[in-house]
Amino acid sequence: HSEEKEQLPEDFFAALQPGSAAEIFIQLLERLRIHASSTAGIVGIKEIWCEEFIAALALLPRIEIKSLLIIRDPRAVFASRNTGRYLTSCEGKRYPLRFISQTWLRSCCLAHHLSREKKCLVLRYEDLVQEPGRTCDEICAYLGIPMDSVMLAPEQWLDGNGKPWQPNTTGSTGNSGFNQKPLTYWQQALTKAEIGAIEHLCGSEMEAQGYARATTIIEAEQLAGEYTEDPKQLQPWLAQQGYLWDSGQHVEFTQEKPHEG
Repeated sequence: HSEEKEQLPEDFFAALQPGSAAEIFIQLLERLRIHASSTAGIVGIKEIWCEEFIAALALLPRIEIKSLLIIRDPRAVFASRNTGRYLTSCEGKRYPLRFISQTWLRSCCLAHHLSREKKCLVLRYEDLVQEPGRTCDEICAYLGIPMDSVMLAPEQWLDGNGKPWQPNTTGSTGNSGFNQKPLTYWQQALTKAEIGAIEHLCGSEMEAQGYARATTIIEAEQLAGEYTEDPKQLQPWLAQQGYLWDSGQHVEFTQEKPHEG
């Protein structure tokens, strides 16, 4: 969105030197640094669903890359994507519950292995919002940079166009601070069947990550059997990839165990 992210110059990709994916990536990082007029030598980028690249990025030559992997309550993730303003902006097309749940479980698995190998710092979104001071201290210590008070003052942040930053939260508007309202938005935004289905698929790992269940294991299984999806309401490219909810398929997730450590 143009109001959130600064637009790159038209010639940003021009005259890139041929090379491997790693060499091209390093060139792009350098261009980002120059474009941002940064003299600190540090460039930050943000992307979703790209945890698989963390291990490879950590091995890049001539450049030090540190990664932050943020985990969020899967019920909140589902509510953020499939209700409210974001759903409207996507013309009412939802992401399948199985897709979001499987993606979340994969993120947790990668977070466990990558953090154990000291290739990234794993954080919970809820901790950042509820304890921003402690969490930002942890981030800065991991990155090896001094803490800046501006990190704790969202009212001073600017968007890509130099204007005051505005949150794009689905469940709440008008609060540019560390807003805790979205943490419980899912409780009123989701149906009991949606909550039960998510907890049926993700419940064990949710508990391992410190998220309390809203249903018992038996209730979650029963609710998962009641949950249905209309393929016409789903993003077509996902509905065609076998993610459509099938109550006969969800049993495969019941053996999911929390990770060790």
